[in-house]
Parts: sequence; C-alpha cells; structure tokens
Amino acid sequence: MTKIDCPFFKIDQIVRLTQGIPISRHKDNNGMFYCLVSPKHLDGLTLENSIDKVQLKNVDVSKHGLLKNDILVVLRHDIGKAALITENFSGCLADKNLAVIRCKKSSYISPNYLVSVLNSQWFYHTQLSAITGSSTVISISLTQLRQLKIPVPDLITQTKLADLFFSLDKLKKSSLSALKVRQEITEESLFQLFGENI
Repeated sequence: MTKIDCPFFKIDQIVRLTQGIPISRHKDNNGMFYCLVSPKHLDGLTLENSIDKVQLKNVDVSKHGLLKNDILVVLRHDIGKAALITENFSGCLADKNLAVIRCKKSSYISPNYLVSVLNSQWFYHTQLSAITGSSTVISISLTQLRQLKIPVPDLITQTKLADLFFSLDKLKKSSLSALKVRQEITEESLFQLFGENI
C-alpha cells in the first residue's frame, strides 16, 4: 500500500467542538421530554440504538440540539468511541460525557471520513493513547481533544476510506446480529431438552 502524502490539521482547525450539556443542572420532573444521547448509545459509526428520554427545563435546543452529520465523541471511560448523527437523531441532546463535533467546511472534510478516522485503531494508538497512558481514570478534555491531529486527504480519498469503514461496520453489525440469533436458538434448545422445572 502506498503512503498518502496529505496535510494534518488540529481538530479545532477543521471542526467546531463543544461539550454536551450537564443534565443534572436541567433535570426537572415537570420539564419537557428530550431525547438524550449518552456514551452507552455509541456502538458503531452511526447512532442507531434507542435513546433515553429525560425531562428537562431551560434547554436551548437551537444551541444544544444535535444536527445531522454532527459527530459525538466519548470523553470519559470508553474514550475515543465516535458516532455520526443521522436524520433520525437530529434535535436530540448530548450529555456532558460527550463532545459534539460539527465540521466547519463539509467541502473540505467529510463527516463520514472524520467519524471513521476517530474510531480507527490508528487514531487511538497515534493520538489518544499518548493522552490516556496507563491512567486508571480514562478521560480526555475538550482542550486535549482540540490539539489532536487529523490527516485530511482529498475528498475522493476520504470517500473511499469512509466507504471501507462503513462497509466493515455494516458487516460487523450483521455478524453480531447473526450470532445473537444463533445464541438464542442454542439457549432455546436447552429449554427444549431439559424443560424449566428442576
């Protein structure tokens, strides 16, 4: 494979970066219901899981609401996991354990490419592991995230790389789904063989 010669940019040069909202500050049992994304919902390159609903007050959705093609990045515990916001989750809110990335110039960097790079082992080993080291408290601040560098090849290369990552993600999800079905069938066979009574 031929090495690509392309520029690297600090994340804050190519995206707008904010942090999700502190839920405890806005929680109210009489407030409006909002869809809330937290780190547990990030499993794959796109957000697809069902999302929690919480009652909150005084939330400026025009400021904090997620938009299609925003990218969420986990800041605490399982750092580095990232997911792209699809149309279905536009308007949801992110909690404070997530960074919200919005590309500044979609003609310069593809959100699909960026979420692929952020989820890659390459990014983790060359960028994130230097920050986390062997610490028992695994977290990254927005300031640290802003300093990390992203390779930005031409848009055609970005599209090809993103397509590879998204194809792999789709294959992984379908394989996991097939494994789950196989496990359910195997588990059911135990009930058929031995019954439920002991």
